[in-house]
Amino acid sequence: MNNEEGRMKEEKLTQAFGEFIRSENLVKSHERILAAVSGGLDSVVMLHLLQAAGIYFGIAHCHFGLRSEADREENFVRELAEKLNRPFYVKHFDTEAYARSKGISIQMAARELRYAWFESLRQKEKYHKIALAHHLNDQAETILLNLAKVTGIRGLRGMKAMSGHLIRPLLFAGREELEAYARQHKIEWKEDESNRSIKYERNFIRHRIIPLFKELNPRFIAGIEETASQLRFAETLFLERLQQYRKKLTEHRKDGIYIPLRRLLQYPQPAELLFELLAPYGFRKDQLANAFKDPESKGSRFFMSKEWRLIRSRDFLILTPADPSLAVFRLIDKKEKSIRFGDAVLKIRHLDKALEWPPKGDPRRVFLSAKELEYPLILRNWKKGDYFYPFGMHKPHSDKVGKKKVSDYLNDLKLNPVEKENIRVLQSGQRIAWVVGHRIDHRFRVKKREEPVTEFRWIPSE
Repeated sequence: MNNEEGRMKEEKLTQAFGEFIRSENLVKSHERILAAVSGGLDSVVMLHLLQAAGIYFGIAHCHFGLRSEADREENFVRELAEKLNRPFYVKHFDTEAYARSKGISIQMAARELRYAWFESLRQKEKYHKIALAHHLNDQAETILLNLAKVTGIRGLRGMKAMSGHLIRPLLFAGREELEAYARQHKIEWKEDESNRSIKYERNFIRHRIIPLFKELNPRFIAGIEETASQLRFAETLFLERLQQYRKKLTEHRKDGIYIPLRRLLQYPQPAELLFELLAPYGFRKDQLANAFKDPESKGSRFFMSKEWRLIRSRDFLILTPADPSLAVFRLIDKKEKSIRFGDAVLKIRHLDKALEWPPKGDPRRVFLSAKELEYPLILRNWKKGDYFYPFGMHKPHSDKVGKKKVSDYLNDLKLNPVEKENIRVLQSGQRIAWVVGHRIDHRFRVKKREEPVTEFRWIPSE
């Protein structure tokens, strides 16, 4: 390549860089960019292109403590920052210890550590965005890797030029173009020797798989990006449609997100649709397929992700946090007038007699016989084995009130598992006086108007 050809290619890449930033709206004129720089070809060329474009940037470098060359790479990036007269930030990580503590691979540990540090540094130093040096070859590797892992449309559309505070201003260029630019400019970089090892998945794709595709199509790298671009557009349309399904199929209630099971089953491929609806919550596809087994079953099933729980009840799939953090119990002294428990409040008044006779049947406002109450009372979640004598529920062919397990009583009310979790009981001594918000115990009923009573009002938050 003669000097004139090199100069034209150099100008072409510089121009393409500026056009890509403008077309993707990656950097506004006032914005400060934090550039993630390893010292390799890609990130070093990115710095020179940012400099040529007149964009303000600082340089962030990660030292993972994994390779003997790490110190030399850090010094190289530090000297480069001094040469470019740019702020330099470096962070040393104990990557192996982090990987052990999290039970993850070294590669995943390094990824988590660097992205967390980049974001904290961005906020602390008031940078607007973080620039990553991914290019077209990286894009092709990512798409093929995701294809092998069956990640669906989200994986096949590849990396976006901008995702939140992350930007990828080199996604328009291939590695060959970047290397030609570097050689024309006599730009030095540090080659990571581990990039040659095919024991890593991405390197295996880079050195074994992509060359085979290039034999079929020399334009494979550019072609796969064109396909990914079309898939990103298809994903936009898909997400718009998915949002319409979400509005039709999800109902936000106080205790969770409800999805009507029978309505969901009317759609084509309901398991696929459910997986997409719940994609933000971390469930696996095989878990959600099991949610449709035995559709006529009246039992409940639970499916767990890291932070969420999906419950299949009689008629609904119910999504709730995995740890609802419900309170265990509260003691109530006789002087108490108001008790907060979870997301509700219990109001208490001591009266000489019932204000209404007979007391009206509002299950959230009850009168209990004051002489039967033993303090301190206990307000708690119901538990397995609890029983009471439901007021008004007589044994068959008898005037006597029958004993009933609280669990059976709640089943009779056809409450779903989430609603059951939110049921409290008011306990007096060893006896349950009230299944809160539902029914009092017969033994604590007010027998005559002229006796002292205690009024309880249960006020859930709306």
